Amino acid sequence: MRVARPVVGALAVLGLVAGCGSDSGGDGGGSGGAGKAETDGGQAAGPVGEAPVPEAYDKGKGWSQPLEWMSGSTSPAMPVTAAPRADTVAYLLGASGGYTVEARDAGSGELRWSSKPWTPPPPVEEASGDGAPNIPSVTTVEQDGREYVVVWAHGMQGKDELHDGKEVVRLAAFPADGSGAGTAPVRQVSVPVDATSGVQVRDGGDGALVTWEPVGSDTYGVAVDVTTGTSTAFGYEDLKLPQCGPLSCIAGRVVAAGDDGPLVGMESGGFGVPGVWFNEDFAPEGVWKDPYGDEINGRVTAASPTHVAAVWRVGEAGFDADHAWSVHDARTGELQARMDCDAEDVAEQGSVWEPASGEMPELSVSPNGRYAAAGPAAFDLETGEGVCLAGDGDRKEIHLLSVTDDGIGYGYVAEEAEGPQTVVQVALGTGEPEVLPTGTDLPFRPLRDTALFLPLIGGGDTPVVQVLHRRR
Repeated sequence: MRVARPVVGALAVLGLVAGCGSDSGGDGGGSGGAGKAETDGGQAAGPVGEAPVPEAYDKGKGWSQPLEWMSGSTSPAMPVTAAPRADTVAYLLGASGGYTVEARDAGSGELRWSSKPWTPPPPVEEASGDGAPNIPSVTTVEQDGREYVVVWAHGMQGKDELHDGKEVVRLAAFPADGSGAGTAPVRQVSVPVDATSGVQVRDGGDGALVTWEPVGSDTYGVAVDVTTGTSTAFGYEDLKLPQCGPLSCIAGRVVAAGDDGPLVGMESGGFGVPGVWFNEDFAPEGVWKDPYGDEINGRVTAASPTHVAAVWRVGEAGFDADHAWSVHDARTGELQARMDCDAEDVAEQGSVWEPASGEMPELSVSPNGRYAAAGPAAFDLETGEGVCLAGDGDRKEIHLLSVTDDGIGYGYVAEEAEGPQTVVQVALGTGEPEVLPTGTDLPFRPLRDTALFLPLIGGGDTPVVQVLHRRR
């Protein structure tokens, strides 16, 4: 497979899961083949590819859009996003001098709106840690209760023969519930950065959050109001948690950002909103606490705009202790679910979604908000209970990519690094995994009545935006 890991999402993992073999040798229940979306408001083509999908989804009902401009790309970006409240899927297409955003109704495939051409900044030389060129991507953020599709790219601004220019992340925001052709962005913003890797733009909880691995600056992240263009930079002082001693919390990063300030996660342990709440005040029962206060227990493993997942050591054995996992409200710190689980620490080992990228793993949350999954841990936020999918000495460890409203998680066996991986679905009510047929495409982002899939066609060379309906 030639498409590398995505900036945000699971294209690389999904490509491995599907064996890089979702080639369109037949109609697969749809129109297959070229499948280009119309640009005049018509519907996109039907489903693409021969690979099976989970039984819950109907390959005969859906639509697709091959991203042919990415054929053969080794870029880490995956330029597609879903706006769950607007029930819209948006993606980038190549255009003269840049790119355009198209947004389609998730259920019907009808083109809701398309943007004017947007030009990214010229790339930063050797900016990507894996040597791949940076291309634009898209994400969905919420601002003041409304969803926006944000197209963004990392590059250089103002560089020419006479000027060194400056390194920026350029963003353009479009209302997810918009309509019409040639839509202009409501706001464009350029955020100065200094990064060699880990550049990430995501929903911070109230606007866009830009983070990166800082190199020569004191800025660790920037929150952007996508309606006004106002930016709030977070530096070293903003990442200090008052409850931490001078050496007990180190290597902080911004996990989310709201009206009360940044949600900060420390690699050494400790997380919260400075001056508002601290993780130890919401620790699960039975976790270890340093009696001397020198070491802080609890470390962020994944985050969404509304929730944060964490892993804790249990008992007095310190580093050799068992572990517990938890989910907390990102605004208040309130404990919402916990369980004992001795799985690998996703945040410490590098995310299975973003291996060695320096980016914050995404906590997958079901559309109705009841279920959440972070790699080997899944939670029912209504009951406060969890399902541990760690290996037990016999069964292999399972990592989940997505979870649906009816409590079905989709993922794969984690130990398999190459080739067609063993794909599974897990009923969170029982915790029992079921192996799916080899090469099954998994839902990347479940939506209201559909799910977004990201198969590969052309011998694993071309990614496809594919949306399939749930069976009733």
